[in-house]
Amino acid sequence: MAQYGVSTVKRATQMIWGDSTALVTIPGVGANTDLPDVIIPASWLPTGYTLISVVAVVKWREIADTSGAANKIDGAQEIHVQRAGGTYTAAIEIADDMLSVDGNGVSAGDIIVGHTDIKAQVNSDNITANFRWVMACADGASILLRDVQTGLYVTYEVTN
Repeated sequence: MAQYGVSTVKRATQMIWGDSTALVTIPGVGANTDLPDVIIPASWLPTGYTLISVVAVVKWREIADTSGAANKIDGAQEIHVQRAGGTYTAAIEIADDMLSVDGNGVSAGDIIVGHTDIKAQVNSDNITANFRWVMACADGASILLRDVQTGLYVTYEVTN
């Protein structure tokens, strides 16, 4: 009796984090603000993978206000991601009035997970993904995000 090979498809999801940075300042006047990069090393993904989706993630340990008055994000904003040397694309939406903090106050950190698939920009291993908060702007003088880290939530399939 002849036997035929059977292929199986395994789906997996991995999180890869970049280095953290001690401080990111969201200014009171809109300015592009670079966030830490994520480096995806060679051979991080298994041989023969098919990329399903890539989603950007940003987290921070603490948020603080330095304006002396209640503070928050001023207007809808976006965090963009690009493959180093490529073109930035919107990855995470920041809603108006997010990151609310009392004047001279400190609050616990949080994490924001994008809902946009950015695999067209971040489509292989052995690359660097650059993160940028486009026209970051706070209502008051500044919002400080402490111990900021960026990451990529990568879903792929491998056929055996």
